[in-house]
Amino acid sequence: MVRVYEVMFIVRRRGRRRCRQADRRLFRYRHRRGGVVKTVEKMGRRKLAYMVRKFNDGNYVLLTIEANGAVVLELERRLRVTEP
Repeated sequence: MVRVYEVMFIVRRRGRRRCRQADRRLFRYRHRRGGVVKTVEKMGRRKLAYMVRKFNDGNYVLLTIEANGAVVLELERRLRVTEP
């Protein structure tokens, strides 16, 4: 069953280049598995609620994806293990 999901992730503050690289990797995976990205909202750099690995801020990205649950679960797993 295909549903619409929102996935938000934070990319380290090291610049836009890393943010674009992370986006491309996720889009390639999602495209191979049959999901459709409806919108990509780059919310910009924001301060984190607390320090994470010596970082106080990061670039927030919100994806709206139309896919089945298995695709979203694997996407979230990949986000957890991706370093940037």
